[in-house]
Amino acid sequence: MKTIIRQSALLLILFSIHYSCSDDSIELETSTDKIKLAKYINLETYKPLRAEWIFIKQGIQTETRTPGPNDYKIEALLEFDKKTIEELKKNYNLLSASMNELKKEYFRFEWLNNENLLKLKNSTNLKYYQPSFFKKGSFMHGGFTIISKTTILLRLYTM
Repeated sequence: MKTIIRQSALLLILFSIHYSCSDDSIELETSTDKIKLAKYINLETYKPLRAEWIFIKQGIQTETRTPGPNDYKIEALLEFDKKTIEELKKNYNLLSASMNELKKEYFRFEWLNNENLLKLKNSTNLKYYQPSFFKKGSFMHGGFTIISKTTILLRLYTM
């Protein structure tokens, strides 16, 4: 009987450790709440007509400067009118660089629908833009790319 209790206790401990270390930090569903998104990134200069985004906690508790519990990432699909996209291109032109296929993968968000994944895949001459006007608070790193006349993909993160 003591052996069964010990084995059960050991299994319970292992089960607890597994789930405390698993990456459950990704919200399973994206959000379309622009007001909540505006708490994390600057949407004052360029106001999207529609937003779909996800907030991701990176890493686990560590004592090093590798991604840890206070580091976060936001992936967003933002839709604007054509005029705003042209303004973005113009204002960010000096803060851009041509993208290669490897950089495309940076914006291949797991949660994107097939339509937007195809836009990203089939886009040629993509540029990687520094996100100066979207930065807010600790979300200071990352970039965005324009995948259609009305759509951008944005990735910002802390660290």
